[in-house]
Amino acid sequence: MRKMLKHDLKAIWPVWRIVAPVVFVLSALAGAMVGLGYAEYKFFEPVNGLFMLSAYLIESYWPIILSAFSMLITVLIVVRYYKNFFTDEGYLTFTLPVSRTSLLNSKILMALIWLAATAAVCLLSNFAYSFMVELIMPEDAFSFGSLTAELMEEIIRSIFAAEESLHIAFFLIELLFMGIAWTVASLLLLFLCITIGAVIVKRAKLVLGLGIYYGANAVIVITIYIGIIIGIVALGAASEISDAAILVMLHVIFSMSGVLFSALGVGAYLLNKKLINEKLNLP
Repeated sequence: MRKMLKHDLKAIWPVWRIVAPVVFVLSALAGAMVGLGYAEYKFFEPVNGLFMLSAYLIESYWPIILSAFSMLITVLIVVRYYKNFFTDEGYLTFTLPVSRTSLLNSKILMALIWLAATAAVCLLSNFAYSFMVELIMPEDAFSFGSLTAELMEEIIRSIFAAEESLHIAFFLIELLFMGIAWTVASLLLLFLCITIGAVIVKRAKLVLGLGIYYGANAVIVITIYIGIIIGIVALGAASEISDAAILVMLHVIFSMSGVLFSALGVGAYLLNKKLINEKLNLP
């Protein structure tokens, strides 16, 4: 499996090693342009107006760069999984002296590694963007980004200074757990849906698989929203419940959500493994 994982990682690496630095550099340049746009330089008015317009546009559309980067890596992961298992290349893949479960585990581990690396680059790009804005923009200049950052900093400071800071710390841990569980579950569900599409039809397997995934994802998201709305209404109607009881209930909701996402991921993995081992018409 180690050799298979190395081979899978190398398949994405040529694209990732080019796109990741480009995204980081573009983020730093975007921050510099935003800083220049809001800076009080003595340009004659047309140039100053051009910088201001550039700052507004970049600040509004810069997040698209990070989203496109994440989407590109996700597409490469999906294509790698699909081609290795369900195209003519799959016949060669399944003749390797490796179990089908090991092949599946290799694809999952490869995807998680690249998603984690992509998330790290996006986080560093955010830091680079913010650093360049703060470096170039004067302290008395105004920008929506700096205003948002100041508001978030003030909110976090007031929260952690409150008596409920321990609750907030647990909330952050629970949210992190929920985020990781949901990301992994989404990946495993995506792989499962592609496998289901390959099992059901002989043509347009990937299209059907993606359709099943987005349909299932929509059902899950709608169910979550309905649950959140019901919870909010219930908490609002229960005026006699103490603040401490409400906090405990929120901890239970967040923790259970993470557990349910984890269960969804485990179920998707087990079903996918069963389909690949028993239902695929491959040697």
